[in-house]
Amino acid sequence: MSLKPPSEDAVAKALSILMTSMREKNGQDFVLGDDNACEFLPTPELADNVDAVGLAKSCMVKRMDALVARMQHLRNLASPIHRLPLDILSIILDGFPVWSSSPGQTSLVDLIKVDRVWYHAIGNLPHLWKIVPLDTPPKLARLVLERSQLPLTITSLSMVAMTRSEDQAVPEDPTAPEGMVTMTIPAGLPEIAVGASERWKEMDFTLSCEGYEKVEQLLEASTPALEVLRVLVKYPSLSRTMGPFTLSTGPPLKELVLYRVCTSWSSPRFTNLARLDLGGTNSGPSINQLLRILSNSPKLEHLSLVSLQPPNYGASSLSGTTEPIVLEHLQTLNLFLATWDPLPEIKLKVEKDAPFGSLVPWSSLLRSLHVKGSRHCRKALRELATQAPSLDSESTSWMCPALLNVTLEYEGSETENVSLDFVPLRSLLHQRWSNSGPESVIAPQPPSFTVICLPYRFPLMWAARTQFAGIMPSFRMETEDVEGDGPDD
Repeated sequence: MSLKPPSEDAVAKALSILMTSMREKNGQDFVLGDDNACEFLPTPELADNVDAVGLAKSCMVKRMDALVARMQHLRNLASPIHRLPLDILSIILDGFPVWSSSPGQTSLVDLIKVDRVWYHAIGNLPHLWKIVPLDTPPKLARLVLERSQLPLTITSLSMVAMTRSEDQAVPEDPTAPEGMVTMTIPAGLPEIAVGASERWKEMDFTLSCEGYEKVEQLLEASTPALEVLRVLVKYPSLSRTMGPFTLSTGPPLKELVLYRVCTSWSSPRFTNLARLDLGGTNSGPSINQLLRILSNSPKLEHLSLVSLQPPNYGASSLSGTTEPIVLEHLQTLNLFLATWDPLPEIKLKVEKDAPFGSLVPWSSLLRSLHVKGSRHCRKALRELATQAPSLDSESTSWMCPALLNVTLEYEGSETENVSLDFVPLRSLLHQRWSNSGPESVIAPQPPSFTVICLPYRFPLMWAARTQFAGIMPSFRMETEDVEGDGPDD
């Protein structure tokens, strides 16, 4: 809509009314708005008239701004978003952070001031208040705890880091190592967190040694809802291990991640874990404690053990005969256990539809390998024909050098591919275990190497089985456990 301004006479009349009121209120003879009248004023009176006109203008602008704001508010109330059902509005609001330290980003704390409808919508939706960073001001932390009735996450990720856009840099402590984002934990915040410890579902901290000391009391508080515990101490002392802390009693955790932090490793809460990630500590679990954790976590999916140094670790620390630990759901493995003596022995069995990444993490520990399905068998053939870094990282050796048993099991419906099955198998046997191979280092032969497949579906392999057995006497071709139609050789 195109609007025309008021006439000059109307503006002059409005100014005259304002200045008449200024005369009456102040008892002084101010000009009434006529430009020509200013020409005859003495210089001392000009300053008073400037102040008077300026004051009248500011009062008028203030009144008009208030009127505009009120009309805009009424117009906004009529917009469709204010008529949205509460569940739809909550979906929209869920995309905003609870708070923002960035001037250019809107947060729920900003939106809660829009009007009464939004105030109640935001304040009464507890799932919108989910995370409390450790650098949260205590007053705001209390607000989140009051608004949310659900289990919460407390994290060392700062408000700045949580709310920055991709092109905004996170301010860093100049004394911290490169890439280490630090924060100041406000006084009183740890005590508030301890007071609400029964609410914490997840604790995720990456801290300095000083920061760890401030939150250790929270780690030992009662946490019946806790499912995920991640504590990483990254600086300043690379040789210092923090703790030990004693985790309170409660339900088992789902994830346990500790770096340069030790705890009471016999806690009953370290069972049924889906993720176990330990590293950088000289007070890690004993071999018996570690085996107990693993045996009590049959659904473990992610395992990482790096630079663990259990006290007085050695062959004598392994008490009794241990049963094999079966981890059927394991998807990722990261092991660097150069200081362990003896090394634990691992038997890996991969079903056809199970995830199978790489043999590299398993290399030094793997004693038995059984893979099912042509996809996994082909991957195993390729990787066993390569060399990997040794634990000392100064030399290389054949992948999985201590293998005692290899089983490649093809499904009954799968058929032989010359370039993907037969050629890689023949190449592996010649390169790794034959004196005629091009490699100078011949690997020790495993006592058992078995390929399970149907003869009529893998005819080249079966035809060459005598030749292969001449290279490796333990090599066998079998049909057991393979279902399929057709003749058996």
